[in-house]
Amino acid sequence: MMFAKFDAELWTFDPSVDPPCMSKYDQFGSWIFVYRNPDKDKINKAWYDINKETIAIDPGVNIFETIYAKGTGDVFYVGEGLGSDIRFQLRVASKLQSERDKVVNENPSVLEKLGGIVSASKTLYDRVNPPIN
Repeated sequence: MMFAKFDAELWTFDPSVDPPCMSKYDQFGSWIFVYRNPDKDKINKAWYDINKETIAIDPGVNIFETIYAKGTGDVFYVGEGLGSDIRFQLRVASKLQSERDKVVNENPSVLEKLGGIVSASKTLYDRVNPPIN
């Protein structure tokens, strides 16, 4: 779980430290965890005032979205990752592609063209490498 994996705590909006743009996150349909910067007391006040509303959003597979607050150094983890959903959909797509390929490869016109390609390849090989008597 997020608690153990990232040493994060369940987040609720705190206007004294969180960027104002984070106030719209209501955790509806997803969980938001936060890793608070342990060295927050060492942050320069001018740096904080300049960057308190600056965030960087990083979409990901294992974690749906990671938000970094530049002013405080806090990291927010939004929701669970899509990794398992993506892997499942890739398996479904691969199975469908395999079934399609089997049907296409059994098509008479494809088999006829494949025979022509094999015949042309053999002819070309014989021209390039004539048999030694």
